[in-house]
Amino acid sequence: MLHLKFALNLENLADEMIDALGKCWTDPFDSPIVIFPDPKIEQWFRLRYIAKCGVLANLEIVTLDKFLFRYLTQGDTSKQKLTADILCNVLIAYLNESYSAKSKSIPKEIKKYLYKKSGESFSGEIDESKLFDFARTLAGLFLEYETSRPGGFISPLQNKHHEGLLAYWKEGELRDFFSDKGRVLPKEKWQRDVYAQLFHNAGGKSLLTRVFEATHKRTGSDTEYLTIPYLFSQQTDSSQWKKPVFIFSLSGMGQFYRVILQRFAQEHDIFAFIQNPCMEFWEDVGNRAVTRWSKKDEPSRIALPAVQDSATEEGLAQNENLLLKNWGRTGRENIRLWCLASDYTFDFVGYEYAPDSLLHQVQYLVSHRLNRFDDSEVAPESISPEFDRSLTLTAAPSSLREVENLHTQVCLLLKQGVRLDEMIVIAPELDAYRTPIEQVFNAAPRDSEFYIPYAITDYPEKDSLIGKAIANLLDIHQQRSISRPAFFDLVKNPVVQSTLQITDSDVAAWEKW
Repeated sequence: MLHLKFALNLENLADEMIDALGKCWTDPFDSPIVIFPDPKIEQWFRLRYIAKCGVLANLEIVTLDKFLFRYLTQGDTSKQKLTADILCNVLIAYLNESYSAKSKSIPKEIKKYLYKKSGESFSGEIDESKLFDFARTLAGLFLEYETSRPGGFISPLQNKHHEGLLAYWKEGELRDFFSDKGRVLPKEKWQRDVYAQLFHNAGGKSLLTRVFEATHKRTGSDTEYLTIPYLFSQQTDSSQWKKPVFIFSLSGMGQFYRVILQRFAQEHDIFAFIQNPCMEFWEDVGNRAVTRWSKKDEPSRIALPAVQDSATEEGLAQNENLLLKNWGRTGRENIRLWCLASDYTFDFVGYEYAPDSLLHQVQYLVSHRLNRFDDSEVAPESISPEFDRSLTLTAAPSSLREVENLHTQVCLLLKQGVRLDEMIVIAPELDAYRTPIEQVFNAAPRDSEFYIPYAITDYPEKDSLIGKAIANLLDIHQQRSISRPAFFDLVKNPVVQSTLQITDSDVAAWEKW
């Protein structure tokens, strides 16, 4: 069963999950499965747990992808996930063999992109610098098609493609999925044909089957590389799974993953703790006093949009909070889909923000779906921006200037008495900031009183930056050419940037060429 709980405040949400974990976790050597959206949230939750309970040991934490694969394979280590890298290498070999100069049936789109031009005509020679990019993109698309367009996610009344892509690109029965009578997509035919060559055994062994058989003959390995959608289609028994699963603050999730979790919840317990920034944002229920909802409370307007790619939402009030209206669609859809999965049975933990600072004022308005404080509300006292630093926005021309401003803000906080262990900096794309961080925070010698100690907590676990640079150079040498992605992977490496004195401004300028 899916046990769904929403909370307005992330701290309250964490406390609710800590209490629920305590009830389920009876054996210290056999913990429930816990899924976090990223390592930063996980680390924050660990600190919260330790502050509340004192000790946290042996908690089994996995990513959503690893959990689903483990569940579908029942822990069979001979089965491994088919990755885009493996698929890319197979595609490169196939394209070199099938789309050579001797081939007569090359799709126009592929010929236009892959082949070198000789004057106004094509030379018949594949451009090696584009081949890897093309194969990698196609491999990613094939895997994305399977997971983002599954069967069983939407009802037949909402979309004719409710069976999912795999039912249309089926072995021995290939049909158009993306195209329809009024809109024919030429790309679909050749993509579907390449997909069939990779995965289908009709008319002979598929490319992947031949590759895996050759690998087994050479190494003796019995490893099978499979996709999650294929495993799901073949699963017959999941009764061996005994552990409950906890999901914390997972906002973005592929449609197919939701289908699997719903199947899992039919026989097992899933406890989902999801943050909701607005008291009513799952739908316009208009009743803030209710904290426990069930199927009878389902608003009549709830339904997935008829057009999934619509840029606007229907049914939002004209005076809807502008932050929610302009940037809340993804969160709104996430809340709606979780509600659908639980059949509108969930708990809600509210929280009242006292409007005593700029940050709390914004949170209060979002939670109550307001744009300004009404006359009926107790209007907060005006706070001078000079003294209220609870929420600030800073524009900077480059990542280096951003980090310099960050360093200044840290110094101001230290001057106010805030300790370093009470500060945390979150960056959505940390790789772009590694070099500026090193440059700014290491400007002062370590033995200087002006040096601010810091730690970057999510460096890659397996590969060092030097190791990545060496691997990039070896790949370039092996390919005997350097593709655009390979070049930028190399010059964005902080070690390479520091050694060759490359700045982010240089890289940004090169990307425009």
